Amino acid sequence: MIGQPNAAPAQSLPLGNGSLGVAAWAAGGFTAQLDRSDTMPYRLSPGQVQIPGLSAMTSASDFAGTLDLYNGVLDESGGGMTMEAWVPAGKDELIVNVTGASPGTRQTATLSLWSGRSPAAATSGAIGSLAQTWADNSQTGASGQTFGAMAAITAGGQNVTASVAGSTQVQVSFNPNTDGSFRI
Repeated sequence: MIGQPNAAPAQSLPLGNGSLGVAAWAAGGFTAQLDRSDTMPYRLSPGQVQIPGLSAMTSASDFAGTLDLYNGVLDESGGGMTMEAWVPAGKDELIVNVTGASPGTRQTATLSLWSGRSPAAATSGAIGSLAQTWADNSQTGASGQTFGAMAAITAGGQNVTASVAGSTQVQVSFNPNTDGSFRI
């Protein structure tokens, strides 16, 4: 049982399926650091997801959460909202299901990389993506091979649009469905 929001990265909770690992915490609503073990040689993260609209849930006085380690599902609730987050078996996806959001309130979800990274940021319809490649050629014993990381973000809701928000950031904007649900 999580009695208060885990607002610091050092308080992150683990999700994953053996291929994609996620560290999730409540900074800025909901933040999820995506990691893979095979983005060699530098193991550069595919990105970080932020959903600021979930701060209404994480800052609510009745906030509560549980992490089901057996099934790898994070459940949180508060302020009339619920969130369920998990990484499905056999897929490199983080799924975040939300209920109780205001259908009239525009939401955003952002996929970011850090300063010093140089991805190609792009959008296609309601999907934003970041992709970066690098050569293993700078350390002793380097292979000379090219490696890379790629991540994309979209939302299930109404009026979903994607935009490039900066050289290291893409964002989706949307309205929740009429029943207050949405999915990232």
